[in-house]
Amino acid sequence: MGRALMLNASFEPLCVVSARRAVVLVLKEKAEIVHRNGTEVHAERMTGPVPSVIRLRNYVSVPCASVFRRPRRAVCGPLGVTGNGAFAGETLPPNTAIGYTRGDEDGPVSIPLRPNTRDLRGRGSTAGGGWSTAQDLRRVLQALRERRIPNGLPAGMGIAGGSGGMNAIVEGALPGGYDLIVLANLDPPAAERVARMIRDWLGVKDGDGGGHHR
Repeated sequence: MGRALMLNASFEPLCVVSARRAVVLVLKEKAEIVHRNGTEVHAERMTGPVPSVIRLRNYVSVPCASVFRRPRRAVCGPLGVTGNGAFAGETLPPNTAIGYTRGDEDGPVSIPLRPNTRDLRGRGSTAGGGWSTAQDLRRVLQALRERRIPNGLPAGMGIAGGSGGMNAIVEGALPGGYDLIVLANLDPPAAERVARMIRDWLGVKDGDGGGHHR
């Protein structure tokens, strides 16, 4: 049946388990399916999808060192990244791109923009709050395409997310062989609006490429 990546309730990667174990956790309602591997499991009284990624419904406390050790081994290694780490919580990384926010992505344009420096953290986690460049994200897509990340999601998946003064979107394997990465230092959906314009220029229709996940 293969294996499945198990995520914490906060979306931090925890470990890789057998697909059979993943199915049992889902059936016991201790986890939910995040991504399926395209096959089904058949039993006497049920038929269901086999997950490739599951997420625990309840948060499991993990020592801080393990939070950084797992992505270093499972992601940074296959990407060819030789080092990663964290900055102190009150310290911003060098060359940080400062964002500008109104404090509410749905707020009226009459609200003045302010720098988001007081909201930024130097220390990220595998659940978010990290620091990446467009080239970093491009390398992730390439590693997924070459299946260098165990149990990795499809390279064609679209991912979008953000917070005050920052927004990003990543879409891989669009028609024509394009990868689309947009980073913005404004409130969402700034990057998604730009991505939509680029998709229109490329003639990409909704439903082409991967779906968006937040």
